[in-house]
Amino acid sequence: MSFASEVKKELCDRGGNHTNLCLAELAALFLLGGRLEPGESGQKNLLFSSDNVLISKKCFTFLKKSFNMSLRVSEWEKSEGRRTEFSVLVEGNESVRTVLRALGFVPADGELSDWEWNTLTLKNQGCKRAWIRGLFLMGGRINDPAKSYHFEISLPNMQTADILMRCIGEFTREPKLLKRKQQWVVYVKDGTQIADLLTVMEAHVSLMRYENERIVREVRGSVNRRVNCEVSNLNKTLAAARKQAEDIAWIRDHMGLERLPENLQEVARLRLEHTEASLQELGELLHPPLGRSGVNHRLQKLCEIAEGLRSN
Repeated sequence: MSFASEVKKELCDRGGNHTNLCLAELAALFLLGGRLEPGESGQKNLLFSSDNVLISKKCFTFLKKSFNMSLRVSEWEKSEGRRTEFSVLVEGNESVRTVLRALGFVPADGELSDWEWNTLTLKNQGCKRAWIRGLFLMGGRINDPAKSYHFEISLPNMQTADILMRCIGEFTREPKLLKRKQQWVVYVKDGTQIADLLTVMEAHVSLMRYENERIVREVRGSVNRRVNCEVSNLNKTLAAARKQAEDIAWIRDHMGLERLPENLQEVARLRLEHTEASLQELGELLHPPLGRSGVNHRLQKLCEIAEGLRSN
């Protein structure tokens, strides 16, 4: 099971302690998964459908708890048996009107053919949490934190995206927005902000796993950066040592080390004998011992002599 599936499974068990919270979450579910359909005798039916059976069960439970009305549930195979849809049906104009109005949907001119949603159900922060949770259940995606940080909710219009961004902004930093084909996508790529959103939606178990994975990933990244830095420094040290040895060999072959001052002769011979030794290690081999900066100064002198010989 993917991390996103685990989060949604946990969220399907959240909420329902208060009627207002149920209505706010139902409003989000119907915003993305509801539609009106013709019924018998010119009546209208309100259909909710999802390919996630747990989400459909949650919708059924919340409708029953909030309205105590008769509902019809069904499932069918879609796309040649590769996908199963689970639906909950509210039948009859009066029942449909009751549900729509309670969820904040306003039929245009009293007709059920066109309906718009307002923020009636977003009465407080608890309702906003439930609404965000419902939108994520229907249109959300979250990556496994061990791989990358990405959280998004796809929405059908700019108006809903704008309301969602403002709601999220009341709990954490406001997310970003982009348009992908015909969808408006509210997204977050910051690990800390995604953890905040899991807290907002009350996915506490998933949050613990997310934080554990995030700590492991960040520690691993820190170790890798440190190792890479040390390897890079070692490569630079070895490259510099090889260059110093080449310069000293050039002096030996074209001038002779015995013509160098005594302090340079000793460093030159040690470098040829210990081509991979660090400056500190070379300094400890000298008599008397010399500090790192002193050894470096003498080696630079040798390099300058070698360059002078080459140019001549």
